[in-house]
Amino acid sequence: AIRIAQPIRLADQEFAPRAAIALAQVEGTTATIDQLIRRADLALIAAKSRGDGRPLWFDPAMEAAMAERNMIVSDLRAALTNGDIQPRFEPQVDLGNARLTGFEVLARWQHPERGLLSPVDFLPVMEETGQLERLSEVMIYRALTALRAWDAAGLDIPRVGVNFAAEELH
Repeated sequence: AIRIAQPIRLADQEFAPRAAIALAQVEGTTATIDQLIRRADLALIAAKSRGDGRPLWFDPAMEAAMAERNMIVSDLRAALTNGDIQPRFEPQVDLGNARLTGFEVLARWQHPERGLLSPVDFLPVMEETGQLERLSEVMIYRALTALRAWDAAGLDIPRVGVNFAAEELH
C-alpha cells in the first residue's frame, strides 16, 4: 500500500504526491446538483491552497470571497481601460542634505465605489489574471509623461523608479 504524501520514485525521478479533500453539503430541498458541485469546487480550491492535506468543509464565506474576486477581476479590466489606476509619485529625499533624489511611482486604484485602493488590494489578482504587464506599461507611460512635463517646466528630477514583478523582467 502507498501512503499519500510519501515520496514515490519513478524511473530516475522522485515525486511527492499531495492530496486535497473538500466536502460540501446543501441544506433543504431547493439546492441543485450544480450548487453542490460549485461549493465542492470552491472548498477544493481552498483546500489545495492551504496545502496541509486536511479535509476542508465548504464555508459560505468561500462563495462571497469568489464573488468578490470575480468582481475585482472585472473592475480591474475596466480600470486599466478607463485610467482609474493612477501613479502616485512618492518623493525620495537624501536625509543628509534634505534634497530631492527622485520619485518612486506607486500604482493606486481610484475605485468608483470603494475609494482609493492600495496595490495590496489588487496586485495579487492582476498577477493571477495576467494583467501585470499592462499595468506596468500604463505606469511607465504615465511616469514618462510626468517626467516630460517636469522637464518642460524646468524641474530637475534626478530619477524616477517604477516597480516591476520579477516575471516581467524575463
